[in-house]
Amino acid sequence: MNIKKLSKVIKQPEIYEKGDSVMWTDNHISKKLLEIHLNPEIDAASRTSRSIDKTIEFIEKYCKKSTMNILDLGCGPGIYTEQFAKKGHNVTGVDFSENSITYAKNQAEVKNLDIDYFCMDYLELNYENQFDLVILIYTDFGVLLPNERKRLLETAHNN
Repeated sequence: MNIKKLSKVIKQPEIYEKGDSVMWTDNHISKKLLEIHLNPEIDAASRTSRSIDKTIEFIEKYCKKSTMNILDLGCGPGIYTEQFAKKGHNVTGVDFSENSITYAKNQAEVKNLDIDYFCMDYLELNYENQFDLVILIYTDFGVLLPNERKRLLETAHNN
C-alpha cells in the first residue's frame, strides 16, 4: 500500500477546486446515467414525466411568445428539448455527453422532430441574439465553478 498516494486521494479538496473526473464522458458511468435519465419513475438524473410537464407549463406561462427559439444547455438525452419541439418551438440542445446526444439525435429522427443537437461543452458556446430563451434545467448550474457560472450567465444575458 502506498501511503503517500492514499493520503493524496483521500485529501479533502479545496472549495471549488476543479476535479479531473467527468462522469458524463466516462464510458461506463455515462451509460448508466443515460439509463437513469430515461427512467420516468426516478427523480434522480431527470425529473418524473409529471414534473417535466409542470416545468414546461411554468416556462411557457411566463414567456410571451407562442413560438420561441430555445437553447437547452445540458440537454442530456433531449427530454425537455423534445417536449418543447412538440409544442412548436425551435429548439437547440447542447450537451457534452456523447451517449446522451447520440440518443437524443436518434430519438428526434425516429419521432420526426426538427431539433439541432450539438455534442460540446456549453461553456464554450458563443452566441448572441439567437435565442428567445436559454434554459439550464436541473442541477448543472450548481456544479459549475464560480467563474464558469459568471461566464455562463453573462453569455445567456447577452443573448
